[in-house]
Amino acid sequence: MARPAIVIGLGGTGQWILTFLKKDLLEIGKGEMPAGVKLLAFDTTKHASAVAGYESKIEKDPNDKRSKKAGAVELEDKVEYIHIGSNLNPLANEIKQKKHHHLDWFAATDFIRRLPEAALNADDGAGAIRHVGRLALIADVQSRANSKILSTIENAMTRIATDVGVTVENRLEILIVGSLAGGTGAGMLVDIPMLCRAAAAQKFKGNIIVRGFIVTPRTFVSGALGKGQDMLARSFAAWRELDRMLITSSEYGANQIKYSEKDPSLTITTGRRLYDSTYIIDPQRTKNPLDGLAPEEGVFPAIANAISAILDDSAGKAYSEQTINLSNTYFTLPLMPTHSAIGTYTMKVPVYYAQQKFTHELGKEILDVLLAPVKNDQKRVTSLSDTSNAEVGQDKIGINAVLDFLNSDNIKIGENPEIPLTGVSKLIAKVRFNNALDKDELVTQAARGGLCTRSSEWILGMLDVSQDEVGKVALPDINKEVTFQIWDKVKPSREEGDTPESGFTRVTKGVERERISHYGLEKNEQGKRGSFGDELERAKAAQLRLFSSALRAWTDLTLNGSSVSPRASRGGKLGYVQSFYKNLIDVMTYFNGYIEAVNKKRSETLHVEETVTKAELAAYRDYNELKSKGCMFTFWDDNVHPEAHRSQRRYLEAAQRHNNFRKDKILLAVYEETVNEMKRIVQSGLDNINAWVIHLATGDVRTQSDGKGGTVQTEIKSLYHAIQDELNNIAVNHNLDKSLDKVSEVVGEHTYKSDQSFIDDRLAYIRWQVVRDENEITQADGKKVITVRGLKLALTVNDPKAKTLRNDSEKAIRDNLPAFVLFSEQPFNKLEQDHRFATEVAKGDLNTGEKLAKHLEGKSEPMYRETPTGTGPQHNPAKSALVRVHGNVNDDTQAYFYEFVRSLGGLDTTVVVGSVDSSDPYKMTIVRFDDVIKSEDFDIYERCHEAYLNVASNQTKDIQPEDLHIFQPEINACKYETKIAETLKKNYNILHADVVALLEDEQRIEMFFRALALGFIKREDAAGGQHFWVYQLPKDTKIQLTEPKVGFGLTNDQDYFRLINQFVVKGEDIRPGYSKANWINWEKLENAIIDQHNQLGTAKVKGMYNRQAALKDGLIAEIRNYVESERARIKDPKARLNVKQDHEDLANLAETIYRIAAEKGY
Repeated sequence: MARPAIVIGLGGTGQWILTFLKKDLLEIGKGEMPAGVKLLAFDTTKHASAVAGYESKIEKDPNDKRSKKAGAVELEDKVEYIHIGSNLNPLANEIKQKKHHHLDWFAATDFIRRLPEAALNADDGAGAIRHVGRLALIADVQSRANSKILSTIENAMTRIATDVGVTVENRLEILIVGSLAGGTGAGMLVDIPMLCRAAAAQKFKGNIIVRGFIVTPRTFVSGALGKGQDMLARSFAAWRELDRMLITSSEYGANQIKYSEKDPSLTITTGRRLYDSTYIIDPQRTKNPLDGLAPEEGVFPAIANAISAILDDSAGKAYSEQTINLSNTYFTLPLMPTHSAIGTYTMKVPVYYAQQKFTHELGKEILDVLLAPVKNDQKRVTSLSDTSNAEVGQDKIGINAVLDFLNSDNIKIGENPEIPLTGVSKLIAKVRFNNALDKDELVTQAARGGLCTRSSEWILGMLDVSQDEVGKVALPDINKEVTFQIWDKVKPSREEGDTPESGFTRVTKGVERERISHYGLEKNEQGKRGSFGDELERAKAAQLRLFSSALRAWTDLTLNGSSVSPRASRGGKLGYVQSFYKNLIDVMTYFNGYIEAVNKKRSETLHVEETVTKAELAAYRDYNELKSKGCMFTFWDDNVHPEAHRSQRRYLEAAQRHNNFRKDKILLAVYEETVNEMKRIVQSGLDNINAWVIHLATGDVRTQSDGKGGTVQTEIKSLYHAIQDELNNIAVNHNLDKSLDKVSEVVGEHTYKSDQSFIDDRLAYIRWQVVRDENEITQADGKKVITVRGLKLALTVNDPKAKTLRNDSEKAIRDNLPAFVLFSEQPFNKLEQDHRFATEVAKGDLNTGEKLAKHLEGKSEPMYRETPTGTGPQHNPAKSALVRVHGNVNDDTQAYFYEFVRSLGGLDTTVVVGSVDSSDPYKMTIVRFDDVIKSEDFDIYERCHEAYLNVASNQTKDIQPEDLHIFQPEINACKYETKIAETLKKNYNILHADVVALLEDEQRIEMFFRALALGFIKREDAAGGQHFWVYQLPKDTKIQLTEPKVGFGLTNDQDYFRLINQFVVKGEDIRPGYSKANWINWEKLENAIIDQHNQLGTAKVKGMYNRQAALKDGLIAEIRNYVESERARIKDPKARLNVKQDHEDLANLAETIYRIAAEKGY
């Protein structure tokens, strides 16, 4: 179990961290992801670019298109990884044409001029351009119905609400991970939490915690930061925007973002801090530094471990409370953007690895016995052995096994009735055994005919159907037809009572009639062979049923065996059976080749048909000539000459010999068809066996049409290769765990030892089932006849519950692998109970809690470096550690971890150490926090700041600071920063986030200061020495901007900012109940300023603005005096310079606006 959570990865960094997290969650869940956790990675790239476990390089080839994996784990495409890239050129051109004013932050004209068209095609990456990353997001979300981002987030929330539920005690964690350095992630760090909060507002009623894990650029740059100056400058721009949004709320700053002009629901307003906590991640820390390592070897898995701890069902609540408690400190620092730092170190017993390795090793050993695979030099299975069936001798392999089967009288399985084989099978065997096709005398023997005589093995074989239920009923009719002679229906004259002459027409027409009736037309086509052919068809159907039953029984008996030894009864059978089926088809093909040779001999050499036809015609002529011959001596016989009777008899005998030829011909045809049908049944079974060989052992790659004139390849991965690959993946995962020694370590490792009893036990639970693929046909007479289309095999593993494997498609492995793994893991079910971390860790050198504490000292330090002049964490406690461990296994382990926590706290008394129980008994994670740190106290912030200032001061570059930004307040701030430096003759410096939060609308901030100078905004007195600020145009309604108070700006240094915020951002009366009625009409104000300018004249207006900038008792003077008084309290000259920087920036902004206005005179 895990706490309900949506973990969102942005860009490449987000993908990496989510992949490491998925690896960890899969291990905890024994291969299953927790129901309440959804991983969502959003990126503009179609493919990831690195593999954990691969030999990493800090600087990677941009053309390297390896997939992002943690060990062997990767995110599932379209489910966990969502590609949101698209061609942004059309949208950029619309922005250029001023069709989307809410997107004016995107300098479309400049971008289109500077960049090639391909750079704005973000279908495969943002090219480290934050503007492209953010524009890709907006292109996706501007249509709610088509948005991948919105639908994915909302669907994830719905599933979590349904599957696990969210309450105030079990809040939804929304964890967003990304970096400041790239294009996609850094372009979405503000928007994604805005969209998440909006989506969760109604569904979860505020029961959410939004955290951001923000990776800094030092993570991606080896050694000195000099060569990454552009990256640092871009990162600082992203950091500035993030800082502003951390102080923006419903009370202060521009707290609204419009994503679409058409959909009001996509104008998102935040009523609170954007993130409940943000963790700034910098690998350069004092103890156990991670800089110099590839991020996938240090920072990424460390963050994943921290998130895993937060999601722990047992420990997670403590981590949530830790974040919730920060809000009290934030309240005391309302306009100060602050962050936290986090560090982790994990120790774990590789139980999941051991169980998976042992399970897959056993599974592979089971398959080695079951399948007897033949492998190539690369250890990949290419075929199955046909000589590994221990239940038969080497003389019963291949064709010998087939002949033995065909010559059997019956097949018997256990207590079931015997299933017979017929004379047809024996005849097939005899032909092949005697190599009859290769011996002319044997071909000639059959070609001469007599195949339908009572003693012929040919007709006896076909009539051997008495053990088929339907055949037994039909046998009398079949026998009657087989024994039919022409004179049974066409009687000689002496029996009929007429004369040869008078009976000539009766006899000759009768012969023709009966021949057609019994043997059909000359063409000998199936279904047109008369009643003889029909009865043979019935015999054929019975033969096929008997044969398929016997083959099914033989296959079942062979595959499942009869030995008491599971190894002997199951081992090496599939390859043996596959070879048997192939040889059986060969034998049947040989038999039909023999029939073809017999027919050829009959027609081309012996000319049997020509002979019998000529003989019948000669007998017919003789009969016709002699039919009327008389004899005076045979008065008792109407004076018919005996020769006339003899000629009639010779004719009937000749006709019967012709009929016998026709019978032989039909019988041979039915034999050929029967054997072909048998071959089809065998081939059907072989196809199914081959499918099993592919799905279990060899695998296959198939080329199919893509429906567009091209082809596509589909891989069928075999169970054997899947297990082999999983073993490799397990090894990769484990090696990865062991290689991440800067952030984690493995204890209590166990080695797999093969156990033959385990193999035998599992083999006993494997069962093959062979079923006939049948078709029931209702004949014209209403009788139902079952025809056999073929055989199918089913493979079932029966422990812990029966699961039938699949061999039907490339997707079968999705079911087969987990089923077989579950089957193979049964002997190791108790492994996890015997190797918990609490008991394993104390077995070696770390046999006391104190030793463990010393071993881990400093390894989990928060990932950041503080500036020398920094004031440090502002929270109480400033530094803390939570140890996530299931330590209460027994009294000894409880004592051990009590000593460990106490000792760990004693090693650094500035850190408050606590412990929380864990739902994962095989792992311990220490999570360290330094909380509420000002941005400027991070060393990496200063490095980024310096690079950003270099952009501002570098006149040779075709880029300005505002070009680095993707939000209007910062873009406006950059313009003012340049104006301040030029106007006040100061060094270029960035404005404080408190000031930037007021700059969403450049015109409004200027109108505030102009209105102040022109007297539209003024201070009024109230009772008790209080005063407040109001706005009023001539002859217009008075709008109150602040609450009455004593000592404005002195008792609360936010007063100045609240005043301007009320005017430029809220634009309404501060009094309850007045805001809707009393609001600032900006058009009226603009007109009033213009009118005032016209009335006063340029000179007077200039004087007013200059005086406002220079007044010793004006608002600017008040602010500057306040700054000086506060700085006078600080003794350290360096520290003094940063005190109340936001106020100094506000004063500089105001003075600059006034001086520029005075210079322009309007």
